[in-house]
Amino acid sequence: MARTRILIVEDDAETAAAVAATVESLDAEPVVMRSFAAGLEAAGLADFAVIVLDRMLPGGDGID
Repeated sequence: MARTRILIVEDDAETAAAVAATVESLDAEPVVMRSFAAGLEAAGLADFAVIVLDRMLPGGDGID
């Protein structure tokens, strides 16, 4: 059975690693993107159960 995929869009490496570790501890598959553009592209290419999005990313915040 495939694990639940969770997209993490976070430019800070430490924060991204901490969130990814938490996702792993829930037996889900974290997919980390380090920029708004990369996260937007990933979200359009695959299905994710949840998207965790940094609200203060350079280039966009996901609200616009």
